[in-house]
Amino acid sequence: MRDCVNEYIMSKMDKKTSGILLIATGHSYYGRMAFNIAMSIKAVDRDFPVALVHSGSALNHISDRNKWVFDQLIPLPPKYRTDF
Repeated sequence: MRDCVNEYIMSKMDKKTSGILLIATGHSYYGRMAFNIAMSIKAVDRDFPVALVHSGSALNHISDRNKWVFDQLIPLPPKYRTDF
């Protein structure tokens, strides 16, 4: 049943204008959590776009070889940061 629901939802999404935007700022655990979410998304649909807005040490726990899971890595501009 769940597979049918997933297929229906994915068929309704326009991959050119839809995707997931994750935000990880501050502690490196937030980056790791974003990585885990992105891996779950890619397990269902490897082509579904996932972007990560990040700042501070958010990427410290993600190796360079694992950053492929994000289609875009977007640094948060300093004026919006509230790093601890």
